[in-house]
Amino acid sequence: MPSAIKVYNDSGELLHVIVQTRTPVEIRRDDVEAAIRDAVSEHTIPAFRERMRAALEDMPRPSSFPAYESLHVDREHHV
Repeated sequence: MPSAIKVYNDSGELLHVIVQTRTPVEIRRDDVEAAIRDAVSEHTIPAFRERMRAALEDMPRPSSFPAYESLHVDREHHV
């Protein structure tokens, strides 16, 4: 599946588009459980952790991870 990153200048003018083909990576239940576990482990109040866990478990989520985890930009603003 092609994914695109649009690059704009400071004035909002489109400079170019970077397109790469990426295979979607499915988000599995164990990925969700690990993310929830990490998020709630930062809090020390048990009642808050349980409310937060319940809210995170009920939250809608996409079926796959984003195409890109991060973008790196150099001093000349090159992606």
